[in-house]
Amino acid sequence: MTRGGPDPDVPFVFTSTYQEIQPGARLVYSSTLAHAGRVATVSITSVEITENSTGSTLVLTEHGIFLDHLEEPAWREQGTAEWLYRLEGVLG
Repeated sequence: MTRGGPDPDVPFVFTSTYQEIQPGARLVYSSTLAHAGRVATVSITSVEITENSTGSTLVLTEHGIFLDHLEEPAWREQGTAEWLYRLEGVLG
């Protein structure tokens, strides 16, 4: 759960269902993000990993629907960028 948005004292609840898992190659999942019992976003995400001559490349693609201004695309982009930077720090 994360806090923020319209009422920082009420947590967001993020729920995902994995549609496809190919170890070392691809994840595909659908998600909802809810705030105070109201769906804020619905998204479909793919994470693809390919090997190359210098290591690996990760490509993340997310398609999202943002409802009732409970979350903004910029917030999602910022949060996703933060966890990708942390992942790079762990793996890098």
